[in-house]
Amino acid sequence: TASIRSLADDLDLERSTVSRELAGLKRLGLITTSSGTDKRATILALTPRGHKTLSAAFDAWQRAHAAIADEYGQDKLDAFLSEMRQFARTVKSLAQRDK
Repeated sequence: TASIRSLADDLDLERSTVSRELAGLKRLGLITTSSGTDKRATILALTPRGHKTLSAAFDAWQRAHAAIADEYGQDKLDAFLSEMRQFARTVKSLAQRDK
């Protein structure tokens, strides 16, 4: 389980964006929502269908990642991903500085 706030923080997204996307997942029967002990909080949980869908998506992601690593090279992929993480940190830092 998770809350919308914690999910938004973990994904570095606005809560309104996460709420919109979660509404679609709820319509598809992939998640449930309930009130937490603090009525302002919404608790999220995967349904059995959501678990099955997540597992299938993760398996597909692993196959795609392996194919990319095989074609591009694991060392080059690791370096690229490291550079992208550094780039994202730099962009976030600049955005915070401009607030």
